[in-house]
Amino acid sequence: MAGAGEREGVETDQVGADRTARGHGEPGCAPGSRDAGPDPLPPVGEVVARALAAAVPATAPFACATFVCGVRARRLGKLVPQERLDAWKGEVKRALGAALIEAWAGLGRRVDFARPELLVVWDADRGRVEVTARAIWVYGRYRKLDRDLPQTRARWRCPACAGQGCATCAGTGRRHPVALEDLLAGPCARALGAEPDAAVLHGMGREDIDVRCLGPGRPFVVEVPGPRRRDADWAAVAAEVAAGAAGRAELVGPLRIVGDAVVARLKGFEAPKVYQATCRAEAEADLDPARVAALAAALAGRELAQRTPRRVARRRSDLVRRRRVLALDVLAQGPREVVLRIEAESGTYIKELISGDDGRTTPSVSELLGVPTACVALDVLEVRASDAELLGPL
Repeated sequence: MAGAGEREGVETDQVGADRTARGHGEPGCAPGSRDAGPDPLPPVGEVVARALAAAVPATAPFACATFVCGVRARRLGKLVPQERLDAWKGEVKRALGAALIEAWAGLGRRVDFARPELLVVWDADRGRVEVTARAIWVYGRYRKLDRDLPQTRARWRCPACAGQGCATCAGTGRRHPVALEDLLAGPCARALGAEPDAAVLHGMGREDIDVRCLGPGRPFVVEVPGPRRRDADWAAVAAEVAAGAAGRAELVGPLRIVGDAVVARLKGFEAPKVYQATCRAEAEADLDPARVAALAAALAGRELAQRTPRRVARRRSDLVRRRRVLALDVLAQGPREVVLRIEAESGTYIKELISGDDGRTTPSVSELLGVPTACVALDVLEVRASDAELLGPL
């Protein structure tokens, strides 16, 4: 939900009343009317009675500690001067807020103009109330254990039905009917009384569909719009995630509610990452053991020039990015395979570091081994960002 009063045509503060407090008296008889006939502004008392009758049942499903009232009146704005309209709307909002507090006696709810949990808008043109609950953000960490699980709800259409929905895609129309976003965001939304498909997963970066994420896991935030509850049994939510994931993914540590600013911190935090990559020579020739042994010295601390990979070029700007390999170790090797542990700066394309992407990444493992080499298995072992760094004072 946008900040209170940010909706087009909706005022939720008392500025309108303050503007016209000087020399205008009651809104119904203020000077400057465009029409000398009957006052187009209905009496405040009648409006508040109608709005209250609609607002009480409309807000009943929602839990909240704070709220603010707004008024939308575009049609009336064409009939009276803006200052008169602002004064009238200010009176309606104050009276409706007071009436709601009285109707909610015992619930301890209060008006909050800065960050209300509930926005109650009286639409004077349509004679109805609109209720919007501020989104809730849930922080956690996940491990992704399946090499055929996208992070977010993929846009790719199911090839069997061209996105129309069929048995192959379980009626979703998606090539991958289940995403990590479904497994994590769905239980959070259900626990908060929100629509599961509307919840959004914000990861601290992402792994490709065929890449696992292990170790301490990847930080994420689930954004839940329109919640009817403001808290949940997070241990029960974690149990639902585990049951639904069925070994394809798992949570690391507890879930917790955080502020929306954490999303921006996750997106902007440039954490180094540690990977394990299994590399395989694509040519028939065996790898040269001497060249394999020289990889660590050749790449550790080296800056890479990485042009946008061909596999993502259709959705990313064609740029040359400079990234550094922080450390590299050879964990195992065979005649045509080598297993590497790589620590690199945030944003490094590891698959292209291995293959070279036909010269778009340099230097590369393929270049240094003298043999075309592909990454056949990749795991994220660690995202180097602690909860304290991500959740500390903002």
